[in-house]
Amino acid sequence: MKKSLLIIAGYALFSAAAVAMDFYVEDNTLVPIPSDAEAKIRQTESNFKEAQKCKFAGKPVDLDGDGRAEDFIVTTRGTCLWAAAAGPIWVLKKTGTSYSLVLAFTSSSLELSKRATNGLRDITISRGSAGYAEVVVWSYDGKQYQKTASHFFDATNPDACKANPDICPFAVD
Repeated sequence: MKKSLLIIAGYALFSAAAVAMDFYVEDNTLVPIPSDAEAKIRQTESNFKEAQKCKFAGKPVDLDGDGRAEDFIVTTRGTCLWAAAAGPIWVLKKTGTSYSLVLAFTSSSLELSKRATNGLRDITISRGSAGYAEVVVWSYDGKQYQKTASHFFDATNPDACKANPDICPFAVD
């Protein structure tokens, strides 16, 4: 019984933390994205026929910290291409008059760090389900985001939480 409560409590904490993120796939305030940003996603996902049927929504953000929210974080509307509690996320950087795709991942939320690498803010992506959670940190290499850290948490194994208490979503005895 105690283990079950920890799993439920941990998932509740994880879900609450996801809502406070900079981007959340279930956010109902996401807006239509610019047509050139949509074209970039469709071009990138051209080998995946299902993506062509999806409608996109996103949030303008400031990836480079210049005070202008010209970049976009995007997901699909209506749970198109979604897994359980997670959806596709594309991060698009405004470059001149068009967009470049700098990260594509499946998750439920995304947080922009204050720390920047090679001119763009680091990104932390969180996802999970009852009993497990994953936190992945991405840093920009000048062309694309690269995974720089990955943490997997299992509510039945407290060792990872004890090693990373600042990011673990589960309560540990």
